[in-house]
Amino acid sequence: MKHEIRRIEPISGMRVGFLFGLLAGVVFWLIEIVLIKFLAGSGSQEILPPGAESLLELGGVSMVFMTVISSLLFSLIFAVLGGLSAVCYNFAARLFGGVEIHLDDTAEATDGTTRSEDPFDRDEDV
Repeated sequence: MKHEIRRIEPISGMRVGFLFGLLAGVVFWLIEIVLIKFLAGSGSQEILPPGAESLLELGGVSMVFMTVISSLLFSLIFAVLGGLSAVCYNFAARLFGGVEIHLDDTAEATDGTTRSEDPFDRDEDV
């Protein structure tokens, strides 16, 4: 079964970008904390540039504030990039065609048997 992704809504790309940006902000914050604590414990204050010693003395409230600000900054940047990427994809898909996905027609049921079904069929008899 062949399907083609012809369009991605820009707001959907922005939502995904926002979520990835939030996660990236938290991950980079954790890496930053580990590096700062490692540098503080390794005695490398002598090789730091002037003014960087204050980074090693940050307390709990300022670390949380830096986490929130960096996560929001990452999420905003990624949201804008996600929306722009969706617009660029839509333009390219209009010119050259969308991404084609080939899916298998059979899906395994919960009882172990296989049945043929269309995963994109939204008609449900209730």
